[in-house]
Amino acid sequence: MPPVINGSVGSGEGWSLLTEQANARPVLGGQSGASDRAGETSAYHWWDGLSNVDRSFSSDNRADLINFNVHATATHLYVAVSGPTVMFNNWADGNSPGDQGDVFIAIDTSGGTASGSLGSIGGHSGFGGQKAVDFKGWRPSHFVGVQYADNGGGGGGFANVEAAGGPQLRGGAQGVDNAGFTWNAGVNGAASYDPNGFAGELEFAIPWEALGLSGGLAAGRELRFAAYTTQNFFGADAYDSMPGVGNGTVHEEIGDNPGDPDGPGLLGASDPGSFVGSFPGSNFVSDTSLSPSNIDGVDTIEEYLSWTSPIPSPSASIIVLLGGLAATRRRR
Repeated sequence: MPPVINGSVGSGEGWSLLTEQANARPVLGGQSGASDRAGETSAYHWWDGLSNVDRSFSSDNRADLINFNVHATATHLYVAVSGPTVMFNNWADGNSPGDQGDVFIAIDTSGGTASGSLGSIGGHSGFGGQKAVDFKGWRPSHFVGVQYADNGGGGGGFANVEAAGGPQLRGGAQGVDNAGFTWNAGVNGAASYDPNGFAGELEFAIPWEALGLSGGLAAGRELRFAAYTTQNFFGADAYDSMPGVGNGTVHEEIGDNPGDPDGPGLLGASDPGSFVGSFPGSNFVSDTSLSPSNIDGVDTIEEYLSWTSPIPSPSASIIVLLGGLAATRRRR
């Protein structure tokens, strides 16, 4: 049975958790029990370039990305992201209520060697336009975006699937099946990594044809994933990204350093460099053009989660073959 798309990542639904230590590429390491480190300062800090001050979401980790789960059937890819609440349209944290960011999932379905680079993603319908995020060392082919999620504030929520640089392929309201694309969001009240005791959960059922794989996913084919959160407006860069192994070139905390305005007069997501892997120079602002690089004002995602479609073991294949032969003999 496939997972139930109800905004709650339930046990016994067949989900596979992709962890940093087992699944992150190209740099190995990181968390052994989670897809990304919890509680990085980029998950709740942003840099106010107008006032030249560091601001935060009252340290409630609203933009934090923690876990990424995946499941596949013959017709759909199922993915689940746990952690962020920045996309909820009914939330008050002492600063501003409501929707304060978008959530994105980058997917590479090419199945070939990771290569190439891709400029910042194209504008999502109603998502505020192009974001200041690019990719280096791998080339996502599709993006899932969540503009906002309804956690009691009304409006139904909206998410979509797009080809990289191409048109919207699926899109719809929360909990509504739109040509096989279904998504939902919920709140996990027992999450220990949020001081307020809440964390967002997002689940998606994505038809293979929306990802350019109309025949489904062949056994042994690799898919690559990364998730990231941004502010709502055009030109916004990332708060947090998942996964990320902090070693100076592939960043655990991807938020830009103070001084990056993310465009004329705009407020940008930022990490002031509290932890290893986020420091002046790791994303130094010298060129604010939207070109793939890890030395300009655009957040560059180099790390991804690798997942390979399961291949039946030789012993399992032999058992199936012997069972088929026995059935044939019985029919005779």
